[in-house]
Amino acid sequence: MIEVSFSEVYNLLAAPKATDLDDGVVRFDEDSDIADTIGAALERRYREEFRSWNWDLARTSAEEVEGDDGDRYAVAYLGSVFNLTPSGKVYAFWTTNQTAWDVFRDCIWWEVLEAHLETLGAFVFTDDCGDGDGVRVAWHLGRADDDDDDDGDDDDDGEVRLD
Repeated sequence: MIEVSFSEVYNLLAAPKATDLDDGVVRFDEDSDIADTIGAALERRYREEFRSWNWDLARTSAEEVEGDDGDRYAVAYLGSVFNLTPSGKVYAFWTTNQTAWDVFRDCIWWEVLEAHLETLGAFVFTDDCGDGDGVRVAWHLGRADDDDDDDGDDDDDGEVRLD
């Protein structure tokens, strides 16, 4: 069951049709019509937000790195989940401060971000180390130079080179 303040729903939808209103809280199941309506409104809001971000600046300021797979990537730091995601929370098994509303909004936020980045030829990931709250975007650049081609024959051994 998802609980959210009536004012937040009202601001999001302008005229909610909630029937289960008690003490200023709207309650709805994730598979209900109102969840679909609120979810669609959130998707629109997040799509507009991501369209307004300066992705060209992120791309041009990205650091070129070699991935564990040997490919080259342009990687830019977007910020922390604390200031990017709607809930501003990190999800971990030992925490108890997530509400169903937090999870609902954050899931939609991540889905819309991933879909938007896909249109830009990029993908999003979070840091594996440290606090784990860093959000980064990456563009695949291709295969890294293979320095093992020391035979001097200058032929293309199938590798993709970045110039």
